[in-house]
Parts: sequence; structure tokens; C-alpha cells
Amino acid sequence: MRRQESLNMKFGLSILESLANSITITVSVEGLKEEETFAYIEDRLTVLGAQNLFTKNALKLIHQVSGGIMRNINRVATQQF
Repeated sequence: MRRQESLNMKFGLSILESLANSITITVSVEGLKEEETFAYIEDRLTVLGAQNLFTKNALKLIHQVSGGIMRNINRVATQQF
């Protein structure tokens, strides 16, 4: 905790501002398992007041294409073709 506070104080110095602005963080996210993807989609549909919108095969395809990543699941499931 102390190191982070110390870094924040140092980056607050204008001389290091460009360095602070150039730091990026990469986060690796593991996708949901197939059954978790199905439950996630079902939950989202329930919140919207819908149910049984996708066939089992469609759910499997959504999982395959999205890799189980929630943001990708949302994108694939809401695309209009």
C-alpha cells in the first residue's frame, strides 16, 4: 500500500507527468465456461423480461465465437443480421 501511495505522489510531479500518462496496464481475463455462458445469457434475458430467445445450438455458437468473454457475449448476442 505504501509503495502505491509513494508512486502516486511521485507521478503527481509535473516532471514525471508524461511518464505517468504513458503507463498502461494489461489485464488478462479468462472466459466463462460453456454452462456459465448459458447462465449469463439467461440471466441477462431475464432482467430484460425475455426468455428462451436462443436455441441450444445458438447458445453454443455464441459461446464459441465469444470465447466466453462477457463483453464479447453481449456483442455477439445483440448483433442484428
